[in-house]
Amino acid sequence: MANFDFFKVHQAMYTLNWCWANSIAIDQPPSIKQLQQEARRLLGNLLADQKLYSVGSGGFYAVRQGVNITLMFVLEEIGTDSF
Repeated sequence: MANFDFFKVHQAMYTLNWCWANSIAIDQPPSIKQLQQEARRLLGNLLADQKLYSVGSGGFYAVRQGVNITLMFVLEEIGTDSF
């Protein structure tokens, strides 16, 4: 996680006024520390359960691809069923 740019995620959330309902201040985007804690929680869930392929919450997605795990922050996504 050392190379993940939580500051950039925080800036995007602040610009979009993206708030989490479970944040300490529900009228403000989460702090960088809260972003890091949520990312750790998701990664921990994925590591703890080998049956899980992906987990996500609050814009974060952690995805297992073989032995690799990827952490993403997603602003927009579309699936093939929407084309």
